[in-house]
Amino acid sequence: MGAGGRDGGDRTTLWPSAVTTNGVQHNGHKYNCSTRETPSCNYLLSLSYLQANIHHWSGHRAHFFFLSYQITMYRETIRQSIAEIVEPLLQMQGFELVELQLQQRKGQWLVRVFADAEGGISLEDCQRLSRGIGQAFDAEDLMATSYVLEVSSPGLDRPLRTARDFQRQHQRMVTVFLNSPHMGQVQQIGRVAAVTASHLVLHLPPNTPLTIPLPQIDYGVVELEFK
Repeated sequence: MGAGGRDGGDRTTLWPSAVTTNGVQHNGHKYNCSTRETPSCNYLLSLSYLQANIHHWSGHRAHFFFLSYQITMYRETIRQSIAEIVEPLLQMQGFELVELQLQQRKGQWLVRVFADAEGGISLEDCQRLSRGIGQAFDAEDLMATSYVLEVSSPGLDRPLRTARDFQRQHQRMVTVFLNSPHMGQVQQIGRVAAVTASHLVLHLPPNTPLTIPLPQIDYGVVELEFK
């Protein structure tokens, strides 16, 4: 059991014991890194309550869109506040915030933090980061309701879309799917050789360089290599 929550209850931290569909990548697999759950409590603006009562309150189409906008803005405000805490905390320990997801599930927030580093991220790294982020949330009194915190690596099956995504995969084999033909092809497989702000350079087997404009790339995926 972890430390007590805001209302004096217990917080449970669950550690993984097997390969799952979420979490840290090791040799092409992903492990669920760290789950940290706080007890339920009341809060002023409940997203689920708003969603459940939209039709009761609306009466007019304009009201429906207004409430939908309010819900979206509320979620984005919380997400931005979380990012402002998580990102510098990760950077101080040599990690990078790859993605931050915020969802509401069964009356509580689900906060998913995807982190990575040049040399990769281990299960122990995720456990340590989860504890640190949870403590930061409590110190800032950020989450006004119960929440589940998951800290994971991006995983090898995460689509690569940005220059930074491809930079993290330097010297790895990737398959790139294009939104328009390049050199007569809409798909290329090669090893990431270089990445600039505007171009990706792949080395096609055996060692032929190919430069692709990043705006022409729909997404890429990492290929598993068995040695």
